[in-house]
Amino acid sequence: MSAIYVMDADGSNVVQITDDEFSYARPAWSPDGERIAFISDRDEGFGSNVYLMNADGSQITQLVDNLRYEYSPCWLITPD
Repeated sequence: MSAIYVMDADGSNVVQITDDEFSYARPAWSPDGERIAFISDRDEGFGSNVYLMNADGSQITQLVDNLRYEYSPCWLITPD
């Protein structure tokens, strides 16, 4: 299994923000630094899905629910 961690820019204050029960991959920070999109096998069934959580690991929400593997969430930034 794997987990997602956050830390200060100098590598100090490492904090695990997800549990070890599931696998997590490819965390992608939102442009405002408030949220993280990631891939996980959190829900039973085949494949992995895209999830979103707050930067502190709270309020995990599933964004994609399909029978395939998702690989790399990313944020689209559009000009104003």
